[in-house]
Amino acid sequence: ADISSWNVELGATKIDPNEKLFLFGYSCKLFPPDEKAVYIEKGQHLIPWMGDKTLMIDRYDVRGYLHDLKQYEPKPGGYDHSSDEEKLIDEERYRSLRTDMTEEQLYQEIVFGHRLATVFAGVDSAS
Repeated sequence: ADISSWNVELGATKIDPNEKLFLFGYSCKLFPPDEKAVYIEKGQHLIPWMGDKTLMIDRYDVRGYLHDLKQYEPKPGGYDHSSDEEKLIDEERYRSLRTDMTEEQLYQEIVFGHRLATVFAGVDSAS
């Protein structure tokens, strides 16, 4: 479905693609970098993660809370995903690009999925 077919479905005969485009901005004055900006630009604020100087992180990086990555590493040989499973995952991943779904429809699907998962979780815990 290209954009011209969407226009026909909406009853529009000719729509300027820039019609909904609105740009604005503010003027600003650029200042030369101060000491702090240069300090950050050089990466001097970074610390080595777990003593590894090849992986530098800042103090807010969530990796700073991880101490052992072995439990997060993939199994040797990778994961065994069947091609059918991969096709289904890709179909779900890229569905909104192939179909004309509004944000509201996508939101309703997400809400429905959460409700369905809640129902199934209740059924599993009751059995």
